[in-house]
Amino acid sequence: SRTVYYDVSSIDAWLSSRNLGHVAISRQHIHAIDIDWKGVGRLTRRAGRYYFSVRERHAMLILYIALSGKRITIGHLMDFFAISRNTVISDIRELKKDLAPFGIVLASVANTGYAIRGDEITVRKVIWNALQHLGNAECITQVRSFLQTTLTEVTGNDIDYFELCRSLIKQYESDLQTRCFLDSNGLEGMMIQVSWLRGLKGHWVIMGREEQITLMGTVSYRSVQMSAEKLKNSGIILPSEELLYTTSLMLGIKTTDFTAPSD
Repeated sequence: SRTVYYDVSSIDAWLSSRNLGHVAISRQHIHAIDIDWKGVGRLTRRAGRYYFSVRERHAMLILYIALSGKRITIGHLMDFFAISRNTVISDIRELKKDLAPFGIVLASVANTGYAIRGDEITVRKVIWNALQHLGNAECITQVRSFLQTTLTEVTGNDIDYFELCRSLIKQYESDLQTRCFLDSNGLEGMMIQVSWLRGLKGHWVIMGREEQITLMGTVSYRSVQMSAEKLKNSGIILPSEELLYTTSLMLGIKTTDFTAPSD
């Protein structure tokens, strides 16, 4: 009986957090109270899918709005996260407050839906912060799937973009005779894919002239340039500004020389 009470309590908490109604036990009967059966049906059809906590959902919401190639409406968000309209509106309201201190605006744009606007380098930092909130294995699987689906939709090419990213990192290691130490959850590689998607949507990181000249003079930049030619075959055509940003990402990854003497 304790298990039944626990399960009913968990179901009630889960439904309540999505404004889908309540379940309760009274006199040994289980009661469904103001249940949004349409919403419940939407969840049932998505059985087996990972459901985000509120914090994870807010982080994933940033990625979805910033990177998706689709028109982002309340209906799309309801379907993607399997939540009610009221929950979407509440999430949007909270997200606006969270982004405001960074100078980032979550705007509703006619014919395009929700969009994130602001200084692009700050947007990338916000996305990086969101990825770090999605660092557990289940979330990473969902993020990787989202990036793969979105890149396929945007480019029209159904290839493994995770493996493409890995191959570019391996090429970088070969060109610089170094080894990259990546986090086990692969967030750095995901930021490279973020760069592809933001660049394809026309959002580029613009660096100062001095920083551009410095980066262009590095072996890292030449390696990224050569990899960019391979990306074109996959429908990913990026401007030089975005290649410079990718170079800065690569330079930020911990590396070690293959030829370094052992201790």
